[in-house]
Amino acid sequence: MQLEFIKTLEVKEFTCYIKLSVKRERLDVQKYLDDYNPNPDDTILKNINKYLEKRGWVYQGQITSKGDEIIKSGFIWDEEEGKYRLYCVLDDPLLDSIPLGLERLSPDRQNIIPNQVSDLSSLIGKEFNLQDKDYMNFKITEIPTFTSEQSQKNTKLIWKIEDEVSSIFEITNNFSLKGETKKIDFNSLLDQLFKLNSLYGEWSNTNMKLKVSFDQNKKAEMINFIKNEASLKTNQFRFGSFDTTKIYNIPLMPRDKANAEEWKKFLFEKELIDEYKNPIESELFSKELCEKEEFKEYGLDSSINTLKNSMKNLQKGKAFWHFFAPLDLNPKHQSYQIPEIETFSISPNSNLSFMDIVEKMNITQIGNISKIIYYDLYVINRDQQENFKIFIDAIMDKFQLKKIHVELITLFKNRNSNESRADLIKSKAPWITETDVKVISKNKINHDRYLIFFDENKQSKIWGFSNSIDFLFFSNRTNLNSYTKGISKDISIYSLKDDSILYPDLRTYINS
Repeated sequence: MQLEFIKTLEVKEFTCYIKLSVKRERLDVQKYLDDYNPNPDDTILKNINKYLEKRGWVYQGQITSKGDEIIKSGFIWDEEEGKYRLYCVLDDPLLDSIPLGLERLSPDRQNIIPNQVSDLSSLIGKEFNLQDKDYMNFKITEIPTFTSEQSQKNTKLIWKIEDEVSSIFEITNNFSLKGETKKIDFNSLLDQLFKLNSLYGEWSNTNMKLKVSFDQNKKAEMINFIKNEASLKTNQFRFGSFDTTKIYNIPLMPRDKANAEEWKKFLFEKELIDEYKNPIESELFSKELCEKEEFKEYGLDSSINTLKNSMKNLQKGKAFWHFFAPLDLNPKHQSYQIPEIETFSISPNSNLSFMDIVEKMNITQIGNISKIIYYDLYVINRDQQENFKIFIDAIMDKFQLKKIHVELITLFKNRNSNESRADLIKSKAPWITETDVKVISKNKINHDRYLIFFDENKQSKIWGFSNSIDFLFFSNRTNLNSYTKGISKDISIYSLKDDSILYPDLRTYINS
């Protein structure tokens, strides 16, 4: 969710004589202090040491606390003084007193009227960041009494808070000032905002989402669980000293279980309109929907029979046929019986290794593994191939396998781009056989993902995956192994009782 608060600021302009400490990056000074030699033979280095002592960075051959700070940060504070045009806000309820702009004028200070018309002491001693090329960071150390106030003008402050993480203020007009505000208690702020439930209806403080009724006419909102609110009128919603409040991307959830059922059915139909799903994929997708944060508290039923009953009421369009075709095209059964499956899901952004995945799969009752086949169209680029190799390494380590036949069935050329196939498997795991999926099937290629184990009696155990092998992301790919932790995508992994769910060409190939 994004909140945007807008208020008018009274900006005052002064011409005054100011003493400043300006923060500047000096990596040369940092390096010299880091390698400091208190007794150099070279005359130039001796003079440098005298300069360092004069600045207070060293004393009697020892680095001072100020010098230590430079070694840590690489920044120094330079003193300067002169005549400036200062733009600032004084005693604002939100910002307190801050400078918005600082402009160096000619050094002649005699034409400044020796009269203090405003108390600027609240600006002294604070560290400011104007993000200006000349004054990135500075502290005003002294403002003498000869100060003249030139004018007063207004500008706008826009304070943006996004997704409970970012809190940024921007000040428009000529100042282009941006910076982070002090830390805020985001949830406490929202509690105050949404005490006014009449703005929207039901706001759930538990889920931090807005409860709404399902509305099929607002498809974008229903699909994304987001309400894109433009703004609220000032007289409807005023917060603190702000003139206007705007709210964007409000997170939504169903108002009650009945709405959740209708909403889930809508999302399921949309998925079926876009693509064909076999019964296993249908049930897994239904389960994923039921486990969504927005639906979870309602305990929806994800079973295939529930889906069949709800889908029968559809008009005979794409969604209907994409769901019922695999059931109707199975002549050996009066009604389709889903193969027994065991499944587990991994939440997005989980911290896992491929060995953790193998442990979760609980691969048992296979006997002595003699062969492994992995079917996945997209093991093409280097990262995908490395992930596959590490996955196989994890299985080999887990079962202490040494000599075994491993086969990868994949696309040899990406259908959607000109991306050429990497050769990592060929160079680092030449014992793995690579087979082009087009050798198996000349017809439409099925984009399922399966890991198939065979024992010495050619009995198989099959696992399916809802995502390709790059479902684990590694920010640093140096020295990866089966125990290296990565960040996961949202994925379901399921085991099948038999091979009846495999598409015919693949089933024929693995049993040949």
